[in-house]
Amino acid sequence: MSHSQIDDSASSAHVNLGYRFNRFMATEFGIYNLGDFSQTAIVGPAVAKAEYSGWATGIALVPRLPIWIFDLYARGGVQYYDVKSDVVTTLGGRKDDETGIDLYGSLGGAVNIGRHWSVYLEYSIFYASDRVDTRGLGFRYRSPVGMFRIDVAHPFDDPKEDFRIHISFGADL
Repeated sequence: MSHSQIDDSASSAHVNLGYRFNRFMATEFGIYNLGDFSQTAIVGPAVAKAEYSGWATGIALVPRLPIWIFDLYARGGVQYYDVKSDVVTTLGGRKDDETGIDLYGSLGGAVNIGRHWSVYLEYSIFYASDRVDTRGLGFRYRSPVGMFRIDVAHPFDDPKEDFRIHISFGADL
């Protein structure tokens, strides 16, 4: 008999700094905290506990195509990542620190509602040790002092994993 339980209650965060050259092209630099999570598995008499944490930083180009009330965009860039894992079983343990450089990207679209509101939908592929595909929905409010964002995301690869909420404020790319 086997049993596995994932504690993914920790949250992740990111900070982006970007520059928009014109209506059609921007660039951004981001730092991403990939979060911490642990997993416990029981297989017969053996028990294993794994803990993971990581971060990444990257730079990307963000081409945009504004069409009437819609904005289509892509994000493509290169990132440096560092993922740490600590696996302990009844038979021993292993620590690993994997670093690397890899590509990341996303495709998305927005519906602009008036001058101040937008609704976004985005699909992203992120590599940090393994490939992670995510989808997200976001709401944007363009205030007089900057863009306010609330995003809800969920990974494709694990339907049991919880949704993540990201709240940010700053310049719109």
